Amino acid sequence: MSVFDKFFERYSYRFPKGYPDFTNKQDILILENIFNEIGLFEIGALGRDAIMKYPYRAELFAQKFTTEDPFTSAKTEEDVVLDKIVIKGKEFTPKDDPKDIEKAIIDAEGIAKLYGGGINGLSFAAIAKTKEFGGGGGARGGAANTAIQESSQSLVNALAYKMGELKVEDLTEENLKSVINEIEVDVSNEKMLDFIENQSSWKESFVGTANALISRFPNKNYTQHRGSNFVKELYKHAAEMLKKDILAPGTKVGMDKWNPADIWMTTLDSTDILTQTTSIQDLNALILQLYIDKILIGVSLKKTDLNPPVKAFQVGKEAALDTYEGHSDATLSTKSTYIFTSGPRIEFRTFGAPGFAAEIQGTKAGGGKAGLGPINTILKGNNISPIDPANVNKEDFIDLYNKYAKEKIDGVAGLDQILSDKSSETVKSGVMKGKPKGSRGANDWLISRNFGLQIVDIFNDVEDKDGLLQDILRYAYSSNEWSSAYIKIGN
Repeated sequence: MSVFDKFFERYSYRFPKGYPDFTNKQDILILENIFNEIGLFEIGALGRDAIMKYPYRAELFAQKFTTEDPFTSAKTEEDVVLDKIVIKGKEFTPKDDPKDIEKAIIDAEGIAKLYGGGINGLSFAAIAKTKEFGGGGGARGGAANTAIQESSQSLVNALAYKMGELKVEDLTEENLKSVINEIEVDVSNEKMLDFIENQSSWKESFVGTANALISRFPNKNYTQHRGSNFVKELYKHAAEMLKKDILAPGTKVGMDKWNPADIWMTTLDSTDILTQTTSIQDLNALILQLYIDKILIGVSLKKTDLNPPVKAFQVGKEAALDTYEGHSDATLSTKSTYIFTSGPRIEFRTFGAPGFAAEIQGTKAGGGKAGLGPINTILKGNNISPIDPANVNKEDFIDLYNKYAKEKIDGVAGLDQILSDKSSETVKSGVMKGKPKGSRGANDWLISRNFGLQIVDIFNDVEDKDGLLQDILRYAYSSNEWSSAYIKIGN
């Protein structure tokens, strides 16, 4: 099967015909959104020139370093946490001021030596140019462009609430400047105006989304928010309530699973009424009431056209979720394990060391994922002990594998031979293409298999299989009992 066949088989559920019809504008937009989600191009190296091309990259690098947020290795594509950076002989650690580090990077024109995670003494080229640094992001071009696009949508929304239903021709600089003080976003006015003027492929999306919103929420007093203090305070409070009421100790969930809104529209002057709530249930109930009263609207965005599909979530009674229908066998040929349902299938595997995730592949989720932390929180909520798939005991793994495999592993010696064979296999894509997977690749297969088979074992043992399955699906759909109301514009 070719790489194209695999791609279209994996994402066929996103298209009405099961494949993209290139004469259908909606199908083309869906395909573009898939490319945005997964990254169209292979990850390259960050390097000095890429760092210096846009100032935000030096700032982002410094912020990630000082918060000990992992980078991605350009060689192995694994997570790398840096211990120190040496720039022109001066050593910096994560405890230093990110502004000082940013200035040193710019003053030294990107020349540095990085230490940590197996890249000791190497340059910026040891770090992958991931989407947040403007690489591998398809049409969106990384986190910086995403911020510009979403902020630009906020600006066009404000214009629609001033002028009424818009046409593409209404997106003039004069019109946009007339409402530029009515939004609170985290990018400059110049970037928004430039993007709207020069990115013609986005104009219909901006206008279609804005018109859809004013038709459903005809309130002219909204302030449009993207990355504002209002949004930060709201999400900070939600995170605290989730930690207090829902999450197992030591686990966390992405805030997009509480509410995946990219922008917010509100008539509230502050978050005071929201941050006075004392539980996630009370906060969500308040957000629902504010949504119904057209006071606070969270909006999830996708690139679309002049007539976008619109769907509200966590507002009315949720549609019945799918039921459990079995699992795949254990095999040596893949590291993935599948749970089958009456709708989508769920793939359990590693997604870059040491990350584990369940990815939903079906008509509803559009690639939704649940990581190991949320899965363990879900297990705890079902009175099931959490799992640690990276902690592999070979004897226990062999017993588990043989329980679900047609071709058995013959003891530890047999497993060691399998791992040796795996390490000799060559990488099929990415920066390591054509090179042996090595011990890391073999271990990745082992812990990925261990992850999926532990999940299968849990499903086989649990009495309420549908209940456990639906908890995972709700998380991936951002429709948990602890998710909050929002509206989605576009596919």
